[in-house]
Amino acid sequence: MSLCFLQAFEAKQNGRIAEREYLHHLFGHCRGVEHKEDKAPAMGWLLRGIDPFGYLIHCWSKKTDPIKDATPFENVFEAYRMGNIDDIKAKLDVLGEEQAKFVRKLLALLSLQEGCSEVLKLCLDLGGFAFEKCFEDEASRVSEDNDPKTFKVLEESEFRKTYPRRTPITENSNDEGEDDGYEDPSADFDEGGSHPVDW
Repeated sequence: MSLCFLQAFEAKQNGRIAEREYLHHLFGHCRGVEHKEDKAPAMGWLLRGIDPFGYLIHCWSKKTDPIKDATPFENVFEAYRMGNIDDIKAKLDVLGEEQAKFVRKLLALLSLQEGCSEVLKLCLDLGGFAFEKCFEDEASRVSEDNDPKTFKVLEESEFRKTYPRRTPITENSNDEGEDDGYEDPSADFDEGGSHPVDW
């Protein structure tokens, strides 16, 4: 049985499935697998806050035609876990141009989250993908004190020239002055919203 994005993330976090299975479930959506939960209006918003990696796959799967086989995608991340940079490059080279850009975007976020500076540098040097807000926020959390290698890669990259360092958003941050194109869907269901609910 295939799992939707949130189910796969929760199963991985709880140790019920390994990372390889998690990736297989997520990349299944790129093959056209659909779940009713994935079609919920708030799914993108929920994923962006809970699992940014899954959010990127969700966005890509919605705007592209299904692919026949997602195994080449999974192979890139298997090479990443083995820690062989040449093998990662080789697995990326197997992909078509647009697919390679998509996987590099995913790999850039994952390597940033995990402090794998060598892979992050590879992805940033190759480029070809747009940076999402979740990547920018994650990058702003890296300091020279907590991860000097990743910090150096970021500061010397074209990414940093375009996106200067700023205070990262946290759960307690006040975002009232920011508008990144996303809205809290709960507002529609509160009093005065378009679909008010008597809580």
